[in-house]
Amino acid sequence: VGMGKDTDVNAVKERGAAVVDGGISLVLERKESDVTKFMLVMKECLAQGKVSMESVAMGLRDPLEFLRDVEIDAPLASKFMARMIAEWMTATPQGEDGKALSFSLFLQAPEYFKTDGRPAEFLKQVLASYKNMDNTIVDEHVDVVSQLMTEEERNTHTDIRGWLESP
Repeated sequence: VGMGKDTDVNAVKERGAAVVDGGISLVLERKESDVTKFMLVMKECLAQGKVSMESVAMGLRDPLEFLRDVEIDAPLASKFMARMIAEWMTATPQGEDGKALSFSLFLQAPEYFKTDGRPAEFLKQVLASYKNMDNTIVDEHVDVVSQLMTEEERNTHTDIRGWLESP
């Protein structure tokens, strides 16, 4: 997936995104052990600089857009996807200044995900997985979720941080 002899950075990023998209799409409908194996491969690819975090963000677009449709046949899909994203939020990839996946990427998520994909509910799942890895919810997380909440969710959950930190 990495550079090799290809010096076209965009082509490399697109190939990396295709690997991420294809891998996610494959494991969302499988067993948790398959998700674990995919994450081990991705961790190694990130550590060796074979796949960039930018490619991961690009590769998440289609799986996010179609997540709720996939859930119809694979009820654990959102749990698996949340876990993958939480792990990438804590990853330390080679290059790119060692930056993990930015939570703010959800503000640029596909429109269908933002309008019909229940993004706040899904991001609460992501942050639950993130907290289970001994991480803390920060202001950026609360800000992103608040921007993606529906009016009804804002009225129901007036303390957004409290809602995100609740089980």
